[in-house]
Amino acid sequence: TRELQKLYEKYGYVSPMYGHFGDGLVHCRVSFDLKHEDGIAEWSRFLSEAADLVVTYGGSLSGEHGDGQARGALLERMYGPEMLAMFRAFKAIWDPDGLMNPGKILDPYPVTSNLRLGPTVETEEPRTAFSYHKEGGFVAAAASRSPILPLSWLGKFYTAMVRGVPDIVFFLFFILVLDQAIEYLRHSVVCPDWTDPIRQGANFIVCPEARTPQSGAPQWVHETYGFALAVFTYAIVFGAFCGNVLYGAMRAVPRAQLETAEAYGMTRRQIFWRILVPQMWIYALPGLSNIWMILIKATPLLFLLGIEDIVYWARELGGSRTSAFQYPHPDWRFWYFLGLLIFYLAFTRVSEIVLARLTARLSHGQATAAGEELRKAAA
Repeated sequence: TRELQKLYEKYGYVSPMYGHFGDGLVHCRVSFDLKHEDGIAEWSRFLSEAADLVVTYGGSLSGEHGDGQARGALLERMYGPEMLAMFRAFKAIWDPDGLMNPGKILDPYPVTSNLRLGPTVETEEPRTAFSYHKEGGFVAAAASRSPILPLSWLGKFYTAMVRGVPDIVFFLFFILVLDQAIEYLRHSVVCPDWTDPIRQGANFIVCPEARTPQSGAPQWVHETYGFALAVFTYAIVFGAFCGNVLYGAMRAVPRAQLETAEAYGMTRRQIFWRILVPQMWIYALPGLSNIWMILIKATPLLFLLGIEDIVYWARELGGSRTSAFQYPHPDWRFWYFLGLLIFYLAFTRVSEIVLARLTARLSHGQATAAGEELRKAAA
């Protein structure tokens, strides 16, 4: 196997080795390139050298499934021309016209003919049942892995930039910029004849029709608009963290699994969606779990943005009075905030239970410590 590994390295191939090693039988899934002419020619040269290596140790090219067209052209290296001449003479006795299984063992077709893959072969792209296009941070992770350099740079810049800016600064700045950007676009469409400058010192002034939402809109519209901006900002911030976690998880998937898929003839897209994505979740889940816990703690930042969230109402209802109301009870804010603390702790505990069960489910059959524990428990 050491010499076979050196042969792989010579041709730039990678392959897992498995099978009945005690019997001297090795199964391989080699990352051959059978889709391009150069790759097929290189594969043919590799087969010749691999056959010579097997014969050097007195081995058989047949493995456990016979020869056929896959190895017929290599049998002379193992048996020699005299033995093949005897095979040919014996077969001619029973099949003088060469009608039985032609082109397989004797006078075989070249190994490079009748391939299922090749430069002119179009592989099928089956429709899959699952879609991950709405997963948070997934676009950033996929962009970071993209072979297209500008797209890769954009994905890495997004994750690095957002993670490097303090959350509170990003929340306060981004929401302001996003709000003004929306009003500016509306202003450009609704009021094209506006002549006054929009930026006047520290003031941002657009035409009344471009105000978002309109000043006469109901209060719930203003609150919903502010909440939507906050949620979008949260998605931008935590999507960057999720993108970085998913990018690392994709890189943690063993390369041999992807190369085995290539050896089976799967396309780049099939490998990504059917091998890489399902396998990477077990590596991503610990990081995503931590981000979820951080997100739970970060929700009170909505209060700092003027959103009437649970922290806002705990303060309002727990006090003895507000600017508009006088409550018939003393200051209960301590107990309200204590209840809020218990709520967050309980929510965190429920999240831990759900994430632990999800981890156990994803660990089934995986070559990880958790997967090994499950196999021992089942035994």
